[in-house]
Amino acid sequence: MLGSQYQPEDMYAANLLAMLDALDAGITTMVDWSHNNNTPEHADAALQGVFDSGIRCVWAYGNANDEWLPISEIPQSRDVVRVAEQWFPAKGGLVTLALAPRGPQFATKEVTLQDFALATELDIPVTVHVGDGAWGKGLPVQWMHENGLTTPRTTYVHCNALAGAEFDMIRDTGGSVSVAPELEMHMGHGRLATLRAMARGIPVGVSIDVCTSVGGDMFSAMRALLAGTRYLVNVEALDKDRAVDPLPLTSVDVLRFATREGAVAAWLGEEVGSLTPGKKADVILVRTDTWGMQPLNYPPAPSSSRDTRCSSTP
Repeated sequence: MLGSQYQPEDMYAANLLAMLDALDAGITTMVDWSHNNNTPEHADAALQGVFDSGIRCVWAYGNANDEWLPISEIPQSRDVVRVAEQWFPAKGGLVTLALAPRGPQFATKEVTLQDFALATELDIPVTVHVGDGAWGKGLPVQWMHENGLTTPRTTYVHCNALAGAEFDMIRDTGGSVSVAPELEMHMGHGRLATLRAMARGIPVGVSIDVCTSVGGDMFSAMRALLAGTRYLVNVEALDKDRAVDPLPLTSVDVLRFATREGAVAAWLGEEVGSLTPGKKADVILVRTDTWGMQPLNYPPAPSSSRDTRCSSTP
């Protein structure tokens, strides 16, 4: 109800605030799912907020508010072509461009094909919602795969209700998964996709999603992912009168999702995400001299000389 009332200046203020909030929380890089671009002026204002913040960002052009009402027959706006030419004349800047189409869950199949063709035309990656709640039970990735839309430049958001074979398709086509653990548990999206993606070697990124519903810092998201995933395996074991040992997810895994694999999911794996020669030095400092951080044994999790399957919380 509120999205259609936003003016361009509201988009600028909201995006600038969101980016500064992220930077203040230690998030140096994000994918901005910008899906309230009601007019070209809204898109320009949202982008200006990103650039003015100084954050590293993949700005994913989404749809106008009224284009999200399922099942939409309105194709993605070609304004993204203007945005590409006007805002991204050269590659390699701090802010880059992607497309955030609605996908087969929220738009007709014909419109989805048009939307993805637009990304191909512009040679930009795609981030798309699949498998979130009841909407995701219709095998959206299978349909995408059958129509040639599953590529290494596609990141699949949520993935809770996907079938096992769909995770295989994501793995086999080089895609990545973005999990928003706290938000997904609040909104009833279904089982967290973490372990199903991990089991197949699919890169997993950690998402916050909606800061009006959950906190905007990555440490809270990491803890939610660790707790939510462990809850699933523990409650299943308890129903069978068994205990889980070792646990299938450690804080080292989750830290990797929030850094290196998150960069892969944002199509920036060659640039950021790890302290590697040649990469950009997006580094944060975390205070450890507060009372709540004592005693500090080792920040992320056990060292290689200890049992790496018994971990502390990030």
